[in-house]
Amino acid sequence: AVVSTQSTGMANDIKTKLAALPTLNIPKLYDPMIEVEKAVNELHQKLLAMVANTKVLDITKTVYGRTPKEVWKEQTATQSCLHNEYLRLKLQAQKEMGRYYGVGGFVQTSAGEFITPEFVHVLMEKEIPQLLGKVTIPCGKEEGRYKVLLDRKEIDSLNTRLLPTQ
Repeated sequence: AVVSTQSTGMANDIKTKLAALPTLNIPKLYDPMIEVEKAVNELHQKLLAMVANTKVLDITKTVYGRTPKEVWKEQTATQSCLHNEYLRLKLQAQKEMGRYYGVGGFVQTSAGEFITPEFVHVLMEKEIPQLLGKVTIPCGKEEGRYKVLLDRKEIDSLNTRLLPTQ
């Protein structure tokens, strides 16, 4: 009984000491990429809802007092808003990539923040593959010339199949 009284007294003593301590305020870390990711997920959910709730528009009747033209305009406006949100999120993600990968992605001016030409060039290279080769393919009586986008592995594979090794 003596041990339990001592442990209870020590527990109360520790509780009072802990209660006397100031509360800890731990600031949350702000990660802009998490914000972009959340916004992209919300946009994705909106698009999925739009696709799941597709309705056929009957152009012969009015629906809830609205003409088909008004319904179509509303749908077009919604799609336009979603497209603008997509473009805004894309720019925001590009800005965060520029900040994350170092200085040189954006220039600060009194009018705002703008992408540097070098960063635009890098983004274009990522989106549009380079033309590495042209392939001439015979078609019928005439010989056609078609541009084909090939990466390095595909060019090597094509060369090993078409060109004899000596």
